[in-house]
Amino acid sequence: MPVLRPLRALAAAAAALAVGLAGWAAPTPASAASPLDGFDPGNLISDAAFYRPGAMTRAEVTAFVTQIGAACVPNADKTPCLKDYTVPTPALTATAYCAALAANPANTGAGIVADVATACGINPQVLLVLIQRESSLLTRSGSQLTRQMYNQATGAGCPDFTGCAPDWASYFAQVYGAAERFQKYRQHPERYNHRAGTTVQIAYHPETTCGKASVYLQNQATAGLYNYTPYVPNQAAIAAVSGTGDACSTYGNRNFHRILRAWFPATASGSTAPPIAPSPPATVTPALTETLARASQLTAARTGNALAPMTCTAAGVCSKRYANLTIWWTAARRTTLGVAGVTAPPAPYTDAASSGFRNEVEWLTARRIATGWPDGTFRPAQPIARDAMAAFLHRAAGAPAFTPTRQTFRDVTPDNPFYREIEWAASVGITTGYPDGTYRPLEPVRRDAMAAFLHRASGSPALTPPARATFTDVPAGLPFRAEIEWLVASGVTTGYPDGTYRPWDPVSREAMAAFLYRRAGG
Repeated sequence: MPVLRPLRALAAAAAALAVGLAGWAAPTPASAASPLDGFDPGNLISDAAFYRPGAMTRAEVTAFVTQIGAACVPNADKTPCLKDYTVPTPALTATAYCAALAANPANTGAGIVADVATACGINPQVLLVLIQRESSLLTRSGSQLTRQMYNQATGAGCPDFTGCAPDWASYFAQVYGAAERFQKYRQHPERYNHRAGTTVQIAYHPETTCGKASVYLQNQATAGLYNYTPYVPNQAAIAAVSGTGDACSTYGNRNFHRILRAWFPATASGSTAPPIAPSPPATVTPALTETLARASQLTAARTGNALAPMTCTAAGVCSKRYANLTIWWTAARRTTLGVAGVTAPPAPYTDAASSGFRNEVEWLTARRIATGWPDGTFRPAQPIARDAMAAFLHRAAGAPAFTPTRQTFRDVTPDNPFYREIEWAASVGITTGYPDGTYRPLEPVRRDAMAAFLHRASGSPALTPPARATFTDVPAGLPFRAEIEWLVASGVTTGYPDGTYRPWDPVSREAMAAFLYRRAGG
């Protein structure tokens, strides 16, 4: 099944409605019609329309892709627009599902769609809509274009919670794999969960607590679409039309209908009946809503990929596992962040509830960057010492294995609790210590030195300070000014409301949590 994808805006959808190509007429939608008119969860598209490879010629597919993406410009990293995409495609022998394909040393994005549609007996319009539904490649432009979009163009080989299979990671493999799968579903329906002519229970969402709808599948094309993306849109997704619903909303099969109706109305259902909402309705719980909202706030850069659906015990303790941490939920505490793999929610710090950086402190602890004190406190306002700073940065880097070979600083001996972490920081160039050969491990970290530590820990990216200083107390010529300006450019700091940075002030433990949290946000 393809990976669940968030709703993507179709920047050129309105323009697509005015496109006219040889052999077919541009649609003229009724002004009062809804983009979801005619939506029936049991009849997403007819078999006659779905398995119609001759719906467009190769030239028409090329013209359509070109006109839909007319405003597209390539990414600065040279990732091309789909209308300009070319790649050599291999010769493939005939299979039980697709005819043979000849090699093409310079095939195009549109040409691959046309070739695969013909070989595998699938309507090319279906493949174009599928690509747009999964990756928006037909309308993405500039910085929105990435190589990953091409490698996941149709979502084929990308099951929920496990990531995409490497052997599917090419545009050609994505298009061919999707078309071939639809023929496999057609020829071997007994092997799959969703079969035409049967009433099946279809999940609303990968989160199993959302429940399932009872849907009678009227034809093979519809059954195939559910085998490919096994989720039905709930009432909130349908009511949102092209927007975002609730925590149990998925959009793949809703958007298939919507895009098909907008781009190829003659292929879509001509019904003007209001969209049909599946039943029974989805179950949207506070636990799921708040957990997914917390994950969205954290961003995937901090949580890592979701590993499994949320689970809840009979006692009302819910958890959702991510690669980097676990989000816990209870009615009393709502959401809290825990260490990945730990099977019980963490005890709260006794002194962090009122911290303005509670979220950042929780994240720091969940990532094992900080562990707090044995008495259950975090001591958020206490300045962070230079030895603890080295430990934080070492853990933030994934706690790489390191064995010191010699003592670098005369005041950091091997019996120091953070000797290894300080030596690691010196070995990778994060710190050079003081000119007198000391590190001064118990001194508080100043805000200017913290900027330098974070800059070096991030690989010392190239930077050119702006001609006009951001902060009134960080003028040109100040040591670490460049690193402080890098913090600003990276979104790690905004300074104080009075326009100062206060470079000589000590960094509190809660502020350090905030700096590391923002740095991890990607």
